[in-house]
Amino acid sequence: MTDDIEHPDADPTVRQLGEQFGRGLAEADLTTFEAVLLGAADSLLQGMAEAGEDEDVAQVAVDQFRKGARDEWTRVSMALKNATPGRA
Repeated sequence: MTDDIEHPDADPTVRQLGEQFGRGLAEADLTTFEAVLLGAADSLLQGMAEAGEDEDVAQVAVDQFRKGARDEWTRVSMALKNATPGRA
Protein backbone atom coordinates (compact mmCIF):
# COMPACT_ATOMS: atom_id res chain seq x y z
CA MET A 1 0.00 0.00 0.00
CA THR A 2 1.37 3.43 -0.87
CA ASP A 3 1.32 6.44 1.42
CA ASP A 4 -0.98 8.42 -0.88
CA ILE A 5 -3.84 5.92 -0.53
CA GLU A 6 -5.68 6.32 2.73
CA HIS A 7 -7.30 3.31 4.32
CA PRO A 8 -11.07 3.86 4.60
CA ASP A 9 -11.00 3.16 8.35
CA ALA A 10 -7.97 5.37 9.00
CA ASP A 11 -8.28 8.22 11.44
CA PRO A 12 -8.69 11.59 9.75
CA THR A 13 -5.70 13.91 9.74
CA VAL A 14 -5.70 17.02 11.88
CA ARG A 15 -6.18 19.12 8.74
CA GLN A 16 -9.19 17.00 7.72
CA LEU A 17 -10.68 17.54 11.17
CA GLY A 18 -10.15 21.27 10.69
CA GLU A 19 -11.88 21.10 7.32
CA GLN A 20 -14.86 19.34 8.88
CA PHE A 21 -14.93 21.99 11.61
CA GLY A 22 -14.87 24.79 9.00
CA ARG A 23 -17.68 23.20 6.99
CA GLY A 24 -19.78 22.86 10.12
CA LEU A 25 -19.53 26.59 10.78
CA ALA A 26 -19.81 27.79 7.18
CA GLU A 27 -23.00 29.72 7.86
CA ALA A 28 -21.51 31.57 10.84
CA ASP A 29 -20.17 35.07 10.36
CA LEU A 30 -16.39 35.55 10.44
CA THR A 31 -16.31 36.91 13.99
CA THR A 32 -18.26 33.95 15.36
CA PHE A 33 -16.20 31.48 13.35
CA GLU A 34 -12.88 32.94 14.57
CA ALA A 35 -14.05 32.95 18.21
CA VAL A 36 -15.15 29.32 18.06
CA LEU A 37 -11.99 28.34 16.15
CA LEU A 38 -9.82 29.98 18.79
CA GLY A 39 -11.52 27.98 21.53
CA ALA A 40 -11.28 24.73 19.58
CA ALA A 41 -7.61 25.26 18.77
CA ASP A 42 -6.81 26.08 22.41
CA SER A 43 -8.63 22.93 23.53
CA LEU A 44 -6.75 20.84 20.98
CA LEU A 45 -3.41 22.28 22.12
CA GLN A 46 -4.26 21.71 25.79
CA GLY A 47 -5.40 18.15 25.12
CA MET A 48 -2.23 17.33 23.24
CA ALA A 49 -0.10 18.83 26.02
CA GLU A 50 -1.97 16.81 28.64
CA ALA A 51 -1.38 13.68 26.54
CA GLY A 52 2.36 14.39 26.68
CA GLU A 53 2.78 15.47 23.06
CA ASP A 54 5.88 17.49 22.26
CA GLU A 55 5.05 21.22 22.30
CA ASP A 56 6.43 21.86 18.80
CA VAL A 57 4.57 18.87 17.34
CA ALA A 58 1.36 19.99 19.04
CA GLN A 59 1.73 23.54 17.70
CA VAL A 60 2.22 22.26 14.14
CA ALA A 61 -0.92 20.11 14.50
CA VAL A 62 -2.93 23.06 15.79
CA ASP A 63 -1.67 25.25 12.95
CA GLN A 64 -2.76 22.57 10.44
CA PHE A 65 -6.17 22.36 12.13
CA ARG A 66 -6.63 26.14 11.96
CA LYS A 67 -5.51 26.31 8.32
CA GLY A 68 -7.83 23.50 7.29
CA ALA A 69 -10.73 25.10 9.15
CA ARG A 70 -10.16 28.57 7.69
CA ASP A 71 -9.66 27.30 4.15
CA GLU A 72 -12.79 25.17 4.23
CA TRP A 73 -14.89 27.83 6.01
CA THR A 74 -13.88 30.33 3.33
CA ARG A 75 -14.59 27.92 0.48
CA VAL A 76 -17.99 26.77 1.75
CA SER A 77 -19.20 30.13 3.05
CA MET A 78 -18.33 31.78 -0.28
CA ALA A 79 -20.16 29.01 -2.14
CA LEU A 80 -23.19 29.57 0.08
CA LYS A 81 -23.09 33.32 -0.50
CA ASN A 82 -22.83 32.82 -4.26
CA ALA A 83 -25.66 30.28 -4.31
CA THR A 84 -28.07 32.23 -2.13
CA PRO A 85 -29.75 35.25 -3.75
CA GLY A 86 -29.63 38.36 -1.60
CA ARG A 87 -26.94 37.00 0.70
CA ALA A 88 -23.80 39.15 0.84
